[in-house]
Amino acid sequence: MAASVDVIRLWQLPDDFFALDLDAQWRAIKAVTSPAQRLNAPRRPCPLSLRDELLALAFFAATLMLPFALAGITVWSVVYGTAWQRLGVLAVALLLAFHPLPGAGSLAARCSPLARALGRYFSLELFVDRDDPLAAAGFTPAVDKPERLKDFLPTVYLACPHGVFPYGAIVWCCYCRWGCGIWQ
Repeated sequence: MAASVDVIRLWQLPDDFFALDLDAQWRAIKAVTSPAQRLNAPRRPCPLSLRDELLALAFFAATLMLPFALAGITVWSVVYGTAWQRLGVLAVALLLAFHPLPGAGSLAARCSPLARALGRYFSLELFVDRDDPLAAAGFTPAVDKPERLKDFLPTVYLACPHGVFPYGAIVWCCYCRWGCGIWQ
């Protein structure tokens, strides 16, 4: 018997997906869900609008370049800088270290245009094995049924590559609510 596997093309969700009411979100997810099929050629990445491309590039610049720039400026200030410049670098480092992050209940970052841009940048598609009882309800309204949540919580549904910069995990956390019924 062949496995029943669906592919959810999250990158095809509408720009206003996070602003839609829950029923409209489920309809949008259903519209981008189809049975998985073997491809004969590599899949092409999804097209990006200029806005999505700029948002993704700004995110990568902030997460990849800022630490190296701060390290370079620190070395420069120690070797060539004045005491005031060293204090300025220390002040910037402390400001960045202690800058408050959004509260645990805040979903603003997860439901932002940046989340959509990253999903599109990575051409995010998820495969769901509907024959697997742990995954069958994922990305369907059944994921919200109280009896399902009671059976599967507490669980962390996260199976993506991790590394120094875990972009896969970051993007998954923007959509996990529809995949497993809870925000992580």
